[in-house]
Order: sequence, then structure tokens, then C-alpha cells
Amino acid sequence: MCRAIFAVVVLGFWGLGACDLNESECELDTKEGKITLSFEPRPIRPMTQSTIIIKGLKGVKKPRVHIYGLSMYLGHLREDLEPNEKGWLEAGVMLAPCDDEKMVFALEVLDDKEIITKTEFSTFK
Repeated sequence: MCRAIFAVVVLGFWGLGACDLNESECELDTKEGKITLSFEPRPIRPMTQSTIIIKGLKGVKKPRVHIYGLSMYLGHLREDLEPNEKGWLEAGVMLAPCDDEKMVFALEVLDDKEIITKTEFSTFK
């Protein structure tokens, strides 16, 4: 489907500038305060198992992530977030490949079906 061998993921969010998830974790605002979002391993590659890690998310009964393509329809990826041994929340994901030079994805952090915060990130060939 996609000939992309390497993907660079850049995260931009509501007025806070850009953050490169291939280089570091990123902060996002919620009603309850800031959370920290990261992907492992870095750099993020399509069709490779990745882990989303969220730190600082509090007061959520059913934490989940929802990822979907904005540039092109590649389906919807919904995963429950589970606590890891450090007490952070995490979920395993695998991003779909695409033939476009740049693919923009939306990432929503949810409490069941309610959006807590959202952002966009892009993958590049």
C-alpha cells in the first residue's frame, strides 16, 4: 500500500506550537490541566508496533485514544489506555501506511466517548 520506509511525525496543537514526537514527549492541555503524550519507539514508522504513553491524565473512568486519517481515509484506530508499571497510561498502536508524501492524522484522548483533548500529527515519507 505505501512505499514509505521512514516516517517523521510532527505534532501541532491548539496554539502551543509544534512538537516533534520523534524527538521528545509533548504537552497537551485538558480541562484538568496538562498531560504529556509520547510515542515509543522513536522515530515512529508506519506498520510498526508503537506505544502511546500518556502521563498526568487524572479523573478519567475509561481512558482511550482514537486515531484517524485527516488527509485520507485509513480507518479508525481506537485503543483503551491501560496503566503500566510506572502508573502511566499506555496503548499499543500501529499506524497505517499511505502513498502520499505527507499524511495527517488526528489523535483524540477520550474518557469513553467524550473528547478530553485532541491534536494532529503528520507522517512523511
